[in-house]
Formats: sequence, structure tokens, C-alpha cells
Amino acid sequence: MTLQGAEIAVIGAGALGLCAAAELARRGARVVVFDPGGRNASTIAAGMLAPAFEAALEDAPRRTADLYRSARDRWPGFAEAFGLALNRDGAEWRGDAGALLGRMHGAGFTAEPTPEGLFTPEDWSVDPLDATARLRRALDQAGAARLHVRAERLRLDHGRVRVDAGARSWTGDAVVLATGWSAAGLDAPDLRPLLERVSPIKGQIARLEGPGAASVRRVVRAPGVYVVPRGGGVLVGATMEPGRADETVDPHRIEALRSAAVAAVPELADAAVAEAWAGVRGASPDGLPMIGRTVTPGVFAALGPRRNGWLFAPLAAEILCDLIAEKDPGGEAGVLRPDRFDELTAG
Repeated sequence: MTLQGAEIAVIGAGALGLCAAAELARRGARVVVFDPGGRNASTIAAGMLAPAFEAALEDAPRRTADLYRSARDRWPGFAEAFGLALNRDGAEWRGDAGALLGRMHGAGFTAEPTPEGLFTPEDWSVDPLDATARLRRALDQAGAARLHVRAERLRLDHGRVRVDAGARSWTGDAVVLATGWSAAGLDAPDLRPLLERVSPIKGQIARLEGPGAASVRRVVRAPGVYVVPRGGGVLVGATMEPGRADETVDPHRIEALRSAAVAAVPELADAAVAEAWAGVRGASPDGLPMIGRTVTPGVFAALGPRRNGWLFAPLAAEILCDLIAEKDPGGEAGVLRPDRFDELTAG
């Protein structure tokens, strides 16, 4: 299939969905985005593009660290194409850093010890709210349609893909399923085994304002917390609560995050919680996103990135565009393909 003029729907408007939609539109596709609006897990995130810390904190194997790095390296070109602001100030760790420093060096990342812990220039960030607004603007300028409804049903219809959303329906050449945890509510029987592999992980995050916030000039990480400068305050997060799909803010969890932030950055001792949010991430069984073809012809997945939706979004967009256009998507696509768990089950 050629992307020029192809009719493609993207279900979902988080990091994976918007980046895929923008890239598809840039390559000439006629894109429709099912965007129910409001906040989602991507918009309440801190927007960290953190291959070094993700790999080190997880003690990930080298192949996973290389995948994180490769995903991060897609960002400069993608950000330039869509006018996104990319913060490349690096990130620091405060606390005992011996094990983390060794893991970063072992995975080929640049990192150096500091009096407080360590610093790496390898980890970057974006502002999710700003990036979301700019991507939506790019879609509008490209003539893409954004339907402010939630997709409810997905079917094949005489060789084409049909999406039903209340009283509205759409039929076209291909669909990218990027709904996050809400994929579980989609009526698509053939995709049920895939959708059931996406498990919820609740995350809570807070914004602190007041004295000491200006002292945080780049991402600071410490045991159990990160602190990200953002718009005159700092974002402090984030909890990881597997199996929970509610969006209720727990004041006790928020206070624990604030206390951990103050332990890492004592200058924040008098800063107050200005806002707090909760969202639900979708995660695959191995924590890596599921990107690629599904068992339903014309339906492609972009699901389950756990806490790395923004990190993987440009790489996912590239893979999806190549697969839909029936081009070679590169080696990363084989690692991330959605059916990789089927082989484990069969074995």
C-alpha cells in the first residue's frame, strides 16, 4: 500500500497515537484520529526520554538498553519535523550511584560521578502538554480529521477496516490501535488475546510550586522519585501501582512523593503541592511496547509502552508507517512485534 492518499484511522491520542498520526499525515496519508479529549496517561506524564536511567534502574540487558537508545535517537529528527521543543540538558542522580554508574557504562552510556551521585547527558525530555498541542496543530494543518469521540467497535467490512463510535462510523484502508489501557473496552473479538495482554499500571504525579522550585534546573532522580523543572514549578512523580485502573488521587501517596522530592532536593522543603493527577498506563508483559501488525488484516498495534510512551513514540511512528506501506521496518520492529508473546505461549 502506498501511504499517499491512503485512508488511515488512529484510535487514541496519547504519545504513540499522536506521533503515529502526525508521521502518517506527513507522508501523505489521509488521517482520522479518534481523540476523545481530556487528559490521558501521556499528557500527565513528565515526558522523560531516559534510555540511560531506564536501562540502569531496571538493570536491563544490553539489547534492551540499545533499543532504548535507538528510540531516543529518533527524537531530534522527529522534533525538528514537527516543531517540538526537545530538552537535552541531561539528568542527574542524587544518592548512592555506584551500581547505576557501572550499569550505565556497561550499556555504553556516558555518565560521570558527581559529589551528589552521577550525571548523564544521555537522558532528555519533552513537555507532554506542549508536544501534544503542537502535534494536534500539525495534524490540523495537514488536513487530518480529529473526531472527539471514543471508538467502540472495530470490524472488517468487505476488505476494509470499519470503526464505529456511537452514531458515527469510519471505513478505510488501515487502523492504528493506540488506545493505551482503554483498549480493554474496545469491541474487537479477533483482537481480544492481544488487548488482554495490556495490563494497567496506575501512576500519580504532583506539581510543586513555591520556594526552591527555581533551584531545579534539570531532571533530578533519586530512590523512588524524579523531579522535573516545568513552567516555574517542578513535577514530582511518579507512582507505579500495577493492577490498578482508577484515576483517584491518594493524598498519602502524593505526600510520600513530595517527601522523597525534598529528601533529594532539600531546597524544596517549603514548596507546596499545587496540583496532583492520576493516570493509567498500559503495559505489555515484558514492559516493551507492542508495535506492528495484528491478526486482523489492516489493523496495526501501538500498545503497552508502560512508562516509556514518549520515549518510543517516534520509533513506533516510523515502524508503523513502514509496515503499512509494506516496506522493511528495520530490526527494532522484530523485537517489538505484538505476536512475540504467542511464541512464548506456544513454547
